[in-house]
Amino acid sequence: MLPRYKETAIEFEIPMVPRPKQSDRQQIIAPKNGKPAFARHYQPEAVTQNAKSLASLVAPHRPEIPLDGPVGLRFDVVYPYRKSEAKKNRLALIPKDTKPDIDNLKKQLCDVLQACGFFVNDAQIAEACGRKFWGKQARTVIQLWRITP
Repeated sequence: MLPRYKETAIEFEIPMVPRPKQSDRQQIIAPKNGKPAFARHYQPEAVTQNAKSLASLVAPHRPEIPLDGPVGLRFDVVYPYRKSEAKKNRLALIPKDTKPDIDNLKKQLCDVLQACGFFVNDAQIAEACGRKFWGKQARTVIQLWRITP
């Protein structure tokens, strides 16, 4: 028997599309004082700026106490219609089958939700569903709930 879901604990919409999180970049630093070279790991500035903007939009929706136990996550990301999209097709959401990958969007979103205190660790996410569409205006809809056995 599959687990049952309680009603959606948290549901909100933000007027922004998250940028995909990329694997970290490396830069070799060679100090001039004779110390050995080392690799510095970093994220591109655009990715960190997007994470800060995303955090400022989701923070007002965080629960008083983080969700505990297994958590379910569903998110819908809507990108603005392409300029090449025919006007007759601009009546409804159109599934987006181009980059970025949905799993890279999920990484950025989960990291920001964890940093803002929606849950203690993103390892708690036992179920996740993400969708991406073309639509009239850019937005992201997020739903979180506790999964009960």
